[in-house]
Amino acid sequence: MTAALEIRELNVSFNDFKVLKNLNLVVEEGEIVCIIGRNGSGKTTLLRSICGLQKVDSGKVIVAGNEVTSTPTSLRGIGMIFQRTLLMPQLDVAGNLGLGIPRTTPRVEVAGIIDNALGDLNLAGYQKRNINTLSGGEQQRISIMRALLAQPQFLLLDEPLVSQDSWAREKFGVSIRSLLKKRGVAALLVSHDAQEAERISDRVIGIEEIQSKEEEE
Repeated sequence: MTAALEIRELNVSFNDFKVLKNLNLVVEEGEIVCIIGRNGSGKTTLLRSICGLQKVDSGKVIVAGNEVTSTPTSLRGIGMIFQRTLLMPQLDVAGNLGLGIPRTTPRVEVAGIIDNALGDLNLAGYQKRNINTLSGGEQQRISIMRALLAQPQFLLLDEPLVSQDSWAREKFGVSIRSLLKKRGVAALLVSHDAQEAERISDRVIGIEEIQSKEEEE
């Protein structure tokens, strides 16, 4: 079976400082993996390298069996969820979700797709809601669903619940896991919170565990 994501011998540096050193990682189809590590350990740099926002020194990024190391970000088939939701405040919930639906989708199908998506989010009837009236957790779930509606082959999440309080982090962490499993999309997220990682993921890995431990000569 082809892995959803494979990283081979990835190296990334800023000037003379190596942020990622010979990093190797495999995420299987339908699997949710979380990378944990302290602030500044290279977690976000890893996500940016996978989706093409960060230039890599060497190594390979392979998505669903296709190498995309030199492929433009927009053509990699990867969805990226940032810490901030980046929703459009001038659009209602349906309008924001509609941005994720491929333009080739027949217009008569769009409303039904949005209705189904909101049902999966337990937010039925929210189509006309103003984005600014939603809780932080609801906004993040809308953001994730918008990314999923674009039909990505893989999803990246950069500490998606970092701005939430502890109660909301626990509640919406479980919701995110259920959503990804229902939609069948493999995902890689990063966090500095081990408990959050355990709630959302099938597998938790320390970022230092997947890099070379050899000292520079």
